Amino acid sequence: VVFVLDLLQLVPLLLPLNEALECDKWDLYDAGCLLGLFTSPFEILAGHEKVQYFVVVGLLCTLILLTAGVVAIVAQTFKSKEVHLITPIILLRGFVRSFVTTFFSSSVAVLMSLFSCPLMRDRLTDSDFACWEAFHIVMLFPSIGALCFLVPLGLVTALLYNNFKPFSTDLTVQAHGRAEFWYTATKTLINVTFIVAVSSNGLAIYCSAVNLIALGYVTLLFFTQAPFFHDAANRMRNGILAILLAISIFKLIRGIRGVDDLLILGGGLFLLPLGGWLAL
Repeated sequence: VVFVLDLLQLVPLLLPLNEALECDKWDLYDAGCLLGLFTSPFEILAGHEKVQYFVVVGLLCTLILLTAGVVAIVAQTFKSKEVHLITPIILLRGFVRSFVTTFFSSSVAVLMSLFSCPLMRDRLTDSDFACWEAFHIVMLFPSIGALCFLVPLGLVTALLYNNFKPFSTDLTVQAHGRAEFWYTATKTLINVTFIVAVSSNGLAIYCSAVNLIALGYVTLLFFTQAPFFHDAANRMRNGILAILLAISIFKLIRGIRGVDDLLILGGGLFLLPLGGWLAL
């Protein structure tokens, strides 16, 4: 289920902004709204009104920053060996399962949305919204703080929760954490390229090329090393990565407008074998 939710969250980030299903007004029978519950649940909760949007972003930032405090408490708990304090550990595990393992891409996407004026104007229908107004700038600081904690936590979780042992003689154990680490890093990169592409149309084709190279590397990494202990999990992740890679290729081809763009496509495809060599 987590693999499928990952796919549903990443596909809209690879598509042009005007081609993704949108939910202008919540309707249980609207396909865009139903899909949004799985692809961008925080965006659906935020809605299209300025106050509601910033409240949801503020609550998400508060929750993430409070979790940073919980991490400090858990670290102190292990340091002092007071293992009877299990409540912070349970809260941390619940946060990791919800916001790091399941809805990582959605959380990062909403927090990063504040950095793109065109994206904010597209999402907010309020006529009184002004980009880079005082309240907008103030909200950037907790968003930056939340991202500075959430992204490293996701990368560390990918290593620790997948039994990464770099000095082990068991190649499967070595591959497991490394593959998940680069997969999490690629999800973060796709969020960044989405913001850049929406903010500057001239850079969209370069962002598509970056996504192609990153997804190509991760796909080859999973295909060659089969990091999961269950073959069904490896097959499902490979299938999902193949879908994402195909979307990135078609997105890059559709973005070709001239010879320069064609050279970018050729460069991206040329670098894919390099990713295969690094994945081995």
